[in-house]
Amino acid sequence: MKNPKILFLTFLILLGWIPLLLTGSKPQPENETELLTAAIDKAIKDEMARQEIIGVAVGVVKGGKIIYTKGHGHLDLNRTKAVTKSTRFRWASISKTLNAVAAFQLIEDNKISLNTRVHTKVSNWPSSGNKGLVTLGHTLSNTAGVNHYDNYSRNKYPSSKNSKYDSKATVEVFKSAPLNFKPGSDYEYSTFGHNLAGAALDKVAPGGYVSWVNNKIAKKASMTSLSSTAGSPRGFAKDCKGKLVAKNEGSTTWKLPGGGWSSNIVDLTRFMEALMNGKLLKNTSAMWANPPKAEENYKYGIYQNGSGSNHRVWHSGAHDDLRSIMHFYTQRKIGVCIFINGASYVDVNRLAWHVYKAAGLSVTTVNLPTYECPDKYNKSRKKSEPSNPCGGYYTGAWRKSGTQSIVRRGYSTNEFYDTWKQLYDQGYKCVDFDTYKDGSTRRWDGVFEKSSTAAAMWRGFDQNGFKKKWDEMNKKGYRLIDLETYKDGSSRKWAGLFMKGSGKYAMWRNFSTDDFGKKRKEMSKQGMKLIDVETYVDGGKRKWAGVWRQGSGELLNRNYKTEDFKALRRKRRDAGYKLVDVETYMDGSTRKWAGIWERSSQGEGFYYGYRYCDLLYKYRYDAPNGYKVMDLERY
Repeated sequence: MKNPKILFLTFLILLGWIPLLLTGSKPQPENETELLTAAIDKAIKDEMARQEIIGVAVGVVKGGKIIYTKGHGHLDLNRTKAVTKSTRFRWASISKTLNAVAAFQLIEDNKISLNTRVHTKVSNWPSSGNKGLVTLGHTLSNTAGVNHYDNYSRNKYPSSKNSKYDSKATVEVFKSAPLNFKPGSDYEYSTFGHNLAGAALDKVAPGGYVSWVNNKIAKKASMTSLSSTAGSPRGFAKDCKGKLVAKNEGSTTWKLPGGGWSSNIVDLTRFMEALMNGKLLKNTSAMWANPPKAEENYKYGIYQNGSGSNHRVWHSGAHDDLRSIMHFYTQRKIGVCIFINGASYVDVNRLAWHVYKAAGLSVTTVNLPTYECPDKYNKSRKKSEPSNPCGGYYTGAWRKSGTQSIVRRGYSTNEFYDTWKQLYDQGYKCVDFDTYKDGSTRRWDGVFEKSSTAAAMWRGFDQNGFKKKWDEMNKKGYRLIDLETYKDGSSRKWAGLFMKGSGKYAMWRNFSTDDFGKKRKEMSKQGMKLIDVETYVDGGKRKWAGVWRQGSGELLNRNYKTEDFKALRRKRRDAGYKLVDVETYMDGSTRKWAGIWERSSQGEGFYYGYRYCDLLYKYRYDAPNGYKVMDLERY
């Protein structure tokens, strides 16, 4: 008879429990799925911080299978309504791809062909002239000459928020507008052209267009949230002041084939997975065959580029409050889907690239996003201080330190706290802030840096209250790094940013110009250097406040006129001194400047007199090259 102990040990070895006996813990094999999910999560959150994305939903397909669907962030600036994988977003122009799939299904069923002239199916589309030459193929490939959001009748939009799709009413919007060119002779991207295609499909599809999509596409792809009537979850655009503005595109059912379908991220990803795996069409590649006179990359309801293992197809979408994309590689069967509740200031392609990279998928790189002032504000900038519809001008000091910084602009007091907390949790600490009144609303701007150091922010204190808070934070080992003062009605308030630190430390406030200079000399003798200066007017007199930390060697210059300050900055730079802090203020009718310099070998950028949206362009250019924002001043 065999030894029972040997049998028991053999049993444990087979189960993998010997390590438990030896170490006291069960072995934990590395979970590849968890690691992959964590990597994608991190990439999304990092890019959300860099691009100021409030809410996003992402889906990923790898090896022809869905490996990731998740929502991140929120639907509101106060971070109370989370985006989940069940949150429904509009597809925007990705609807054109869905429209093309429906068309090719009906072509495969011999219900219609690419050469079918639209007027033979759509009763309210003219049959005479060039309009009578428009074919289904023209509309799907944007070669019909139908205009895109110009020369149309806005008053013919169906007005009901939840109105059902009406193909005839959709065509009424643009049917009277002239074509921009003879069908098949040129290319112009057109939502209305796809709406015209949908109207033709509505007449040949058994049960109509919507029923066909639901039965032949949604059911085949196991899509349960696809909707033709869903409203908008709302999103954000950015005005020329750099402030996020809530937007709502509203109902888009009236333009359903060209931009009105909606679903959650799970179902958009299921659609992409079904398309790449050939579940919806017998010959999916027919969609990216070459139409005559088409734009280089646009085929039938979808873009394509590359060949072999690098062949990729995609469509993106854009509304006033949303960006979307569906992008995949046809042979490698990898792809990414994204919804973002942000408009032109975000770059959905860049986010998609980072998601691909996090998923371990090698893809073509993308350019960094840019953001420019809205066209109506693109006026010549004067060197004086004219009335600026973009809310004043900005000066920014940059330092090439390798540290990553991001900027937030125009948040209300509560919104700024919620954003501060959200970024804090992602490892970004606020190192510089500014406050001002926008009408009756107090708003806040902030510069945030990646840092592992603990930090705190306190606002809204009177003179004595802030001193008590300063003492409290000092005892806890925090040091004030940025001081801000402002008027709230007739009362002066104080605010500050704190970070964990040690060493000598001081704060002094309410000094005249001369007395502040004396105080600085006194602090220098005690082994402390000035790191932040704040100036304000109380009782008709200019006052100064400052923050000191252990150190020496800084330079302070105040009361310089604009051109003199710019010349001084160049002189200081050439001598090896770089700006730490900038302060600007009005002295009567003259703008004056103050600056703190420190000796540094790091490169420096200094941008004077930019509108915020122009400064943001400079920021996005310099940040990836290793420059961080040292200070932003609004005036």
